[in-house]
Amino acid sequence: MTIDYERYVQEALQGAVRQILSDVARDGLQEPNHFYVTFRTDYPGVDLPAFVFEENPEDVTIVLQHQFWDLAVTSQAFSVKLYFQDILYTIRVPFYALVSFMDPGSRFGLQFTPPPLEELKEDSHLSEKNRSVAWDTASEPREGKVLSLDAFRRK
Repeated sequence: MTIDYERYVQEALQGAVRQILSDVARDGLQEPNHFYVTFRTDYPGVDLPAFVFEENPEDVTIVLQHQFWDLAVTSQAFSVKLYFQDILYTIRVPFYALVSFMDPGSRFGLQFTPPPLEELKEDSHLSEKNRSVAWDTASEPREGKVLSLDAFRRK
């Protein structure tokens, strides 16, 4: 058996973003923190207005700073209301679609290696039925190990 270290690291980093967003959903976002979140738009489970997808067929970056509402986080994804072309939309982003997460106010950032799109299409646990069930359920209890991110920080 080969140990898939890359997958474990990606899942741990996604867990860090999940926890950060959960904390912000609960407590709010304080200065100087603000987030640039880049994600794949063509991945299963991503929900965006059609025109945003058409303008960004592979990936897009959203900013969570002053004007975002109803941030909700589950074990599989997050959703948030944002304005696009002066209309408020709810978007949904599965954590496996993340490309990067940056907080310039804290000089912190994470880079992700999303799984190949073909792999996601073949993966049975990402069927439409299972995706909607995962989204509708409450956040699962969190377990995990401490991961030091000091090696990724700018000095």
